[in-house]
Amino acid sequence: MPPKFDPNDPAVAELISLFQSIGLSSSKATEVARGPKTAASLKELIQAHGLESKGLDEKQGALVSSLSTQGAKLGPTEKAYIIDAIVDRRLKSGEQLSAAIKYLSAHPSPIDDAQFNKECGVGVELSLGDVIEQVNAYISSKAPASWSALSGAIGDLKSTELKWANPLDVKNAVEKAFTNLFGSKEEARAKVRPISALLNIFNTYPLMEAAKEAKKPAAPAATASTSKGEPAPTSSAAPERVVFEEGFLKALHKPGENPQINPKLRDEHLKMTGGNVFTRFPPEPNGFLHIGHSKAIFVNFGYAAYHNGKCYLRYDDTNPEAEEAIYFESILETVRWLGYEPYKITYSSDYFQELYDLAVKLISVDGAYICNCTAEEIKANRGGEERGPRKACVHRTRPIAESLAEFENMKNGKYKPGEAVLRMKQDLEDGNPQMWDLIAYRTLNAPHHRTGSKWCIYPTYDFTHCLVDSFENIS
Repeated sequence: MPPKFDPNDPAVAELISLFQSIGLSSSKATEVARGPKTAASLKELIQAHGLESKGLDEKQGALVSSLSTQGAKLGPTEKAYIIDAIVDRRLKSGEQLSAAIKYLSAHPSPIDDAQFNKECGVGVELSLGDVIEQVNAYISSKAPASWSALSGAIGDLKSTELKWANPLDVKNAVEKAFTNLFGSKEEARAKVRPISALLNIFNTYPLMEAAKEAKKPAAPAATASTSKGEPAPTSSAAPERVVFEEGFLKALHKPGENPQINPKLRDEHLKMTGGNVFTRFPPEPNGFLHIGHSKAIFVNFGYAAYHNGKCYLRYDDTNPEAEEAIYFESILETVRWLGYEPYKITYSSDYFQELYDLAVKLISVDGAYICNCTAEEIKANRGGEERGPRKACVHRTRPIAESLAEFENMKNGKYKPGEAVLRMKQDLEDGNPQMWDLIAYRTLNAPHHRTGSKWCIYPTYDFTHCLVDSFENIS
């Protein structure tokens, strides 16, 4: 089991003090010190460049900390160049740092100062007035049709010189311009909103057919008359479509309409939510988001917004071996780039104790057991590559008391990764592989970015996700 993280340990305290010397707050310095890999990278960077005596402020310190992770693959010369640019304040923002890392990854030493400055926005100073002027010029040239074009407008502007401006200034300026054109967001939300290009991921075929019909030349209008001899009224345009009023999204129950075995649970849920819609976007922070995530972001944030509800951004941080700070930062940046702001940012690790307690309870009611099979044995028991007959694990009938004791042994670090797992008792005869006694807990010898070395067992996504949905009263 990894040693317990203790900020009062002399070696750890010295590390935290070193990180504070570059301007990091006590909490941020402690957070970085928790991760051995990130702490070692930052320590090396500070000591190699004597940064502890440079008098850096908190913003500069944050940039150095980000460089230690995001720029890990850069060579010593390139890292030194960026450090100098942070120290002399040529690089002032995260956007500039990302651009610097990207540029020097593709154009290493010898470094062209002028080109570097151009690519990284060095010396670009944009006042609020400058931002408003450029936003208004963009709005005039593009003539957006409605609030649905907001995300696209912000995205377009971030590809211009405004990417070096304060992101909040840009966002506020665009929203003010849209408000002047289309009224407030609340007024727009009350109206029927058109389906955007992104929504073609739903009902794709009908939408394509509708588009084809729309492109066909209009047939000559009929000259039929009414009984009074008046021309027949021409047909109006087809009504605008709203994705949340179609398909499976329309069929989703309203808060409180879903039946519960115990109605008291539903009543408690409605009391906590006030009958409002709550959704969540729960990415795993072990990589960058890809285009497929845009669907989940749109559906969860969009559905909540359409119903005047709220959407959480929940990091499913249950795999400390693969999680890095850069992914947490990138995920939030991408969500905001798409035009959404989380109601709250939470972490599955916020609930590690509650999840553990429920795992113990599940074992106690004979709903889970400790399995000591190898990964190959588990796969074979599930039918193997040939998808043959399934059979129960030999540990499935383990006495409850024994599984409880073995789970405690897992928690106390007795087992190495792969030697023991907690599996849920499900239905092996069901055709759905998600019912074949999934793993609920496993051992990982890796400290966690938020809980340090408190735990050496971690819940799986399958076990965690639905329970945290319940804890957070997700609709």
